[in-house]
Amino acid sequence: MGIVHIPRVVASCVKGAYARRAAAAAVAATGTNGTKQDDLVRTIGTSPDNPHVYRARVGLFDVDAFNHLNHASYLVHAELARWEWSATVAPILPMVKEQALILVTGAAIRYRREIGPFLNTFEIHTHLASMDERNLWAYHTFRYPKDHNNNSKILAQLLVQAAVVHKGKVINPQEFLQKFLHLDPSVIKDIQSSHGNDLFHKKRTTFGDLESLLRASAAEDDATFS
Repeated sequence: MGIVHIPRVVASCVKGAYARRAAAAAVAATGTNGTKQDDLVRTIGTSPDNPHVYRARVGLFDVDAFNHLNHASYLVHAELARWEWSATVAPILPMVKEQALILVTGAAIRYRREIGPFLNTFEIHTHLASMDERNLWAYHTFRYPKDHNNNSKILAQLLVQAAVVHKGKVINPQEFLQKFLHLDPSVIKDIQSSHGNDLFHKKRTTFGDLESLLRASAAEDDATFS
């Protein structure tokens, strides 16, 4: 698995790094000052109106017997999208050197329509939807590129919960966003408030309820072996 997956992760990071340079150059062409350029690039993926967009084709390692994107491949591509997004908004190497990691602790996915066939292009739109003192929540929507009718309906939805670990210790995500992404406090405040989106707040709350039930059932099962 690592023989295939690790090169894909590296490729996503490289693609994100090039995207960061391209985005900064595009902003510079407008005559915006350097600090503002950095701010605009860093805010990619911090709101539903400004998502990070990952593009890929249904590949040989993705398809199932029905020539569609296999259900497990959605999670793989979502991870690649997060790597690309991370490299787009900030350099990855300083995070690696500082042993700063974002670890997925839970996920909920809803499949709405199939993606395929082989070699068909699709997109994943990602934004950092919410956060508290311990967790981050990223929201992915899988879509086809917009057609001539400007149609890009959701094909699948994925909500990912993650914790930030710095040198082996779980830290407040706000600390990570400030130290490594250098986000403006106002941007972080918007993320903390879930952008005022009541519907997303309900998603997050329901996700938390499900996680609590799963924890309880796991603890009950563990007790049978003690």
